[in-house]
Amino acid sequence: MSQYVLPQSNIINLTDPNDLIFSKIAQKATVTGATLPSGLKISPYGDWKIIDSFIVNIAYLTTDKPFKNNQK
Repeated sequence: MSQYVLPQSNIINLTDPNDLIFSKIAQKATVTGATLPSGLKISPYGDWKIIDSFIVNIAYLTTDKPFKNNQK
């Protein structure tokens, strides 16, 4: 069974030097379901793209669902 990142949010901050080098080359590339040079596996669910030194789930940002807030 593969081990995929199941992030608590929809943004992954890249910290591994190999991933950072890769992110500079692959700006705006789709990495959904991919394995990064460090071995980190990105979830096959969503639309994950590299933006700067982050991987962002664009699908989450473009849905029409309202955002939850912490108000009661």
